[in-house]
Amino acid sequence: MNVCIIGGSGFIGSHLINTIASHHSVTNIDKQLPAFDVIGVTTKIADVRDYDSIKAVMPDNTDYVILLAAEHRDDVSPVSLYYDVNVEGAHNVLKVIVEKNIG
Repeated sequence: MNVCIIGGSGFIGSHLINTIASHHSVTNIDKQLPAFDVIGVTTKIADVRDYDSIKAVMPDNTDYVILLAAEHRDDVSPVSLYYDVNVEGAHNVLKVIVEKNIG
């Protein structure tokens, strides 16, 4: 099974990748590199706000997508970043999932 984790470089994502990477093929898509590498996991740099970048880096053979990318801090500036990432970013990911016929 090929799993694509979007936003896997954060605290939760890093632990999730560690848990499933020994059993499944995992690709991490994030706007930054993870704090630590997991053997066999590829990280691709892209931003959920950029539909074309997400589409370009999501592997065609993906079976499942786990979306963890989010803005969640209380001091995010500008505040519109919450909407841009959490709503529009999720919308972009869903469009790619539909177009690539994943799931």
